[in-house]
Formats: sequence, structure tokens, C-alpha cells
Amino acid sequence: MRLSVNDTELLRAFREGQGTAYEAIYEHFIEGLFVFADHMVRDTQVAEDIAIQALAKSFTRHQDFETLAKLKSFLFTSANNAALDYIKTQKRHSRAHQEIKYLQNEMDDAELNYIRSEAILAVNAAIEALPSQLQRVIRLSFVEGMKLTEVAAEMQLSYNTVQNYKARALELMRLHLLGNKWLTSAGLWLTLSLLEKK
Repeated sequence: MRLSVNDTELLRAFREGQGTAYEAIYEHFIEGLFVFADHMVRDTQVAEDIAIQALAKSFTRHQDFETLAKLKSFLFTSANNAALDYIKTQKRHSRAHQEIKYLQNEMDDAELNYIRSEAILAVNAAIEALPSQLQRVIRLSFVEGMKLTEVAAEMQLSYNTVQNYKARALELMRLHLLGNKWLTSAGLWLTLSLLEKK
């Protein structure tokens, strides 16, 4: 089923939630969305995730689109916003990395190793405090190094659900760490910087 067959019929099928229409929309837009996102983020894996995420969002809102033009606008707007969010996050990570390098230059090895150990223990404790589903998302994505698409398949959940679980888990971990009275200020700063890299 291609867009060239009958745009009106395709849109009707898409709005009704028919699987063949989803496949046709995916096949038609995935490459364009990928190229668009990759041009912005300069990372093929991130661009692929952004393209898939944009399509997944449209599938959950399939009844909202009255025309294919509106669907296309939604897809590329979603991809653009996700790419901009990624770029902003990368800039924060770059600043955090520079601050860590400064910290390394200012401290001796023994002190820095202590703070690193403190940060790792604090992160592990924050993970243990998470609800089971959120904890599993964090362990699979960060500890096991799995992509969110792989985590979704492993847990038999939608990509959007896994993404929401990840965001919620990181927020709970930050709150947990901010409430840890045993962390030194340097340890807290380094630990939160590690979370920013997630």
C-alpha cells in the first residue's frame, strides 16, 4: 500500500488504525524524517530514533489528522523539536564534561577517586529506590547499554512508554540524590553530572 495509490483512502485507513496504513505511512516518511534529523544532529542512531519516535507519536494520534499534509507537518515538526532537544542536551553534556575536567585538575587522585566511588554508589542506590518497571528500564538502557527500541521489545512495551519511564526514572533519581545528606557537595555535583549524560 503506497501513498500514490489513493491518498484519501490511505488517510481514512490510517485514521481507522489499520495496520497496512501504518506500514504505508512508515515506509513513505521514515527515510525523509531520518535524513532531516540526521542533518540536524549528525548522529545516525539518534536520527533513526527521532524518526521512529515521530512516527510512533503520529500512530497514537491517528484520528487527529484530517489531511496527509497535516500529518506530514506533524511528523517533521515532531522530528525538529526532538532534534533541537537533543542538541540542547549535548551542549549541557559538553559543559558538564568541561567542568569535570576542571575538577580533575584541581583535585589529587585519591580525593577524586573517593568522589567517583561516592557518585557511583549514590547512583546505584537511586536506581534501587525506583519502582520495579522504571528500575528495569534504567538497568537495561544504562547498565546493559541497550537502545530504547531494544528495551521496548525486551519489556514488551511501546517505545513511547519506555521513553516516558526513562524520563520519570531520571527525575526520581535526581530527587533521591538531592535528598542524600551523606553526599559531599562535590560528590553530589559529579553524580548529577553523570545523570545529565544519560
